[in-house]
Amino acid sequence: LPFEFMMNALRLTAGVAAVVIVLAAGAGGTFLNEPRAGRGRVFFAMSGIWLVVIYLALGAGAWRALLADING
Repeated sequence: LPFEFMMNALRLTAGVAAVVIVLAAGAGGTFLNEPRAGRGRVFFAMSGIWLVVIYLALGAGAWRALLADING
């Protein structure tokens, strides 16, 4: 894969991670400020989404490192 493609993938992953951080902070803040029945589901869902984003970010970073090592 070309270097530019990997940089774009990393930028996309970083953008998605930033959006998820903001959403998770909002969901967590709402959950802590106004605890009600059912609000834990949103918090739990955000933790799953966050996990997927982190795994994607780690995978994109690993691919970039691997390709940089291969291409010299």
